Amino acid sequence: MELRHLRYFMAVFDERHVGRAAARLRISASPLSRQLRELQEEVGTPLLQRVGRGIRVSEAGQVFAADARAILAAVDAAVAKLQAAARGEVGHLAIGFVESAAFAALIPAVVGAFRRRHAGVTLELQPLTNEELRVALRARRIDAALSFGLVDPEPGARTEVLFAERIMLALPRSHPLARRKRIRLRDLDGEPFVWSARPERSPFLDTMWALLRAQGVDPRIVIESRSTVTRLSLVASGAGMTFVAASVSRSREVVIRPVTDLRALAKAHLAWRPEDERSPLLRSLREITRAARRPASSAHDADL
Repeated sequence: MELRHLRYFMAVFDERHVGRAAARLRISASPLSRQLRELQEEVGTPLLQRVGRGIRVSEAGQVFAADARAILAAVDAAVAKLQAAARGEVGHLAIGFVESAAFAALIPAVVGAFRRRHAGVTLELQPLTNEELRVALRARRIDAALSFGLVDPEPGARTEVLFAERIMLALPRSHPLARRKRIRLRDLDGEPFVWSARPERSPFLDTMWALLRAQGVDPRIVIESRSTVTRLSLVASGAGMTFVAASVSRSREVVIRPVTDLRALAKAHLAWRPEDERSPLLRSLREITRAARRPASSAHDADL
């Protein structure tokens, strides 16, 4: 039994006349009658009977019509939903992001623009570390990843640089360096730092560690935390200092200062699976994130 058999049967059921049903279906009466005979032979019981110039529906036909109408309605609804999904009007999109992307106002800007464009789409946001982003993208738990410093994405993933920001020093307001007009890398030697925790250590901070050691600077790591928010809270408490992107939120107890001889940029990346490039929702997300892109700083790019 094919869907056309159900559509032909319902046309005759509604019209109670083969000729009118054939005109509605835009076919001739003869093939329509043949299709109806095939349907009745397949179900093994009469559904329609000719009465004069009209059609009488059997009791079995009445029961069958209710189910056939429901089946056709479900099929039409499924096709409409499929077409809406193909246009990006409905569906689900999961985006993983690191906290720095929220600090940079990237997440609020992207989410707001996406919701205005795709009101019928469920948007899921997952705050993750850089390593968790790679794992989640590989496992298809997220559709796209927004991160600072994602320079080693999952092999085979596609990435796009959205913007870059200068790396700054976050330190307690009570620290003597907070009162200086100029801070240099050598001033950080032996100073207490709040760093990212193992094993999810940030590639950004790992690069910073290598850069400092290359300059002969040996910072003291006194506390480790995987959360940017937590690290800044610890800085505010006076526990130590840390490195952040220029867009990080200021607070009363945290001072953000440039380090004059630290010419480094943190990159914001969008990453996705290449096999999903034809997804209308992913294409739209890429357009929106491009629109949210900001010019990079003129500082030297340390490929963070």
